[in-house]
Amino acid sequence: SLFQKASDLQEKVPFIFDENSVDDKILTDFNAKTVIKQQHVFQDIYNISDGCVEYTWKMTNEIRNIAGFDCYRAETIINDSVYIIAFFTDKIEVSGGPLYFRGLPGMILGIVAPRLNFTLFATKFESLDNSTFNIPNFSQLPKMIKHQEFRRSLNDFVTSNKNFPKSV
Repeated sequence: SLFQKASDLQEKVPFIFDENSVDDKILTDFNAKTVIKQQHVFQDIYNISDGCVEYTWKMTNEIRNIAGFDCYRAETIINDSVYIIAFFTDKIEVSGGPLYFRGLPGMILGIVAPRLNFTLFATKFESLDNSTFNIPNFSQLPKMIKHQEFRRSLNDFVTSNKNFPKSV
């Protein structure tokens, strides 16, 4: 499964004031249970590789139509206290979704994280055959690092850069 931001978006929201980050990609290998994220941070490209997170989903009875599909609501908690709502359809058999979310019996077409003021919903669905689907070759890029190592590098950068905006 490949998650990337659509090229025809009206507004692309960058990561930490960096316009390059709008092109970040997340590739999930369901068989190997691994995730590779290609993340741009200013002039650098990081290839972050880790195992898939296993979420404990709780199903509800709510159904919502998203991008022409009846989607079922499921809920989970991440990072010990962040409540996540997902809407998935069993009409698309891939057990994936946006960002790192996966593990439901179908494709996740909507994610809501109320505490983070974050909502992401599909607006359309296009089925591509294997000949038109181009999976990026992450192996040709710089070395892979683990997510924990990436967070440590990013934290070091922010604390050492005197011109970087500080939160109040």
